[in-house]
Amino acid sequence: SELARFSRSLGVDFLSTPFDVGTSRLLQSLGLPAIKISSSDLVYDELIEEVGSYGIPVLLSTGMATLGEVERALTLIGHDKVVLFHCIAMYPPTFEEANLKVIQTLQKAFGLPVGFSDHFPGHEIDLAAVTLGACCIEKHVTLSREDGAPDSFYALEIDEFGAMVSAIRQLESALGDGKKRCMPCEEGGLIGGRRCLYAARDLAAGETLQREDIAVVRPNIGELKPRHLKSVLGKRLAASVPCGAPLHWSHLEP
Repeated sequence: SELARFSRSLGVDFLSTPFDVGTSRLLQSLGLPAIKISSSDLVYDELIEEVGSYGIPVLLSTGMATLGEVERALTLIGHDKVVLFHCIAMYPPTFEEANLKVIQTLQKAFGLPVGFSDHFPGHEIDLAAVTLGACCIEKHVTLSREDGAPDSFYALEIDEFGAMVSAIRQLESALGDGKKRCMPCEEGGLIGGRRCLYAARDLAAGETLQREDIAVVRPNIGELKPRHLKSVLGKRLAASVPCGAPLHWSHLEP
């Protein structure tokens, strides 16, 4: 109760993980915004049904579990206010066992938001998880890696945790919306970087355009683009064009 009050005084959401029904009821009485279920208790039916009955969001860690076990736990929770957490229940696991693509598997299988519960040292793997769609990151934090706690050797110190958050926020910004388009910073390249068709020599009205008469060069200031090259070959010129001038449709006979 004291920790919950102190957290709220700082504007921090207080969360905790119960390991029995009695503790889960205590947490409910404190008005938590969500309750976490650990990987080891994903198959603890009584606890899961109890927590599910509160109707508040559940953070469900899925370490060691099969898709079938996850599906059963979701049925017991009885509502869809759930965030699944991909987790490897080892402290720490090897990178070969991270299996981060499971984040996308869980998303496709259950249509729920998926986070990543991280037991690795450093925060590089968290960036990979966010890239794959993780919406939440659970990370161990320590005031000092020398404090002798069981998780200190892979937990982040406070300044490292801040660096992780900053890196994730930058990555989120960099991921964008997925719509392929010319970005504002690229717009100058539409002129200076792209090409159009130019007269490679002085061309007289009435001449028939051959490939050697046309240069495909920058900047892109003419109407005729590289994609038009084949269609203009063999066309007669309606007007003279000096060497180095961009070609336009008006230069061609109809």
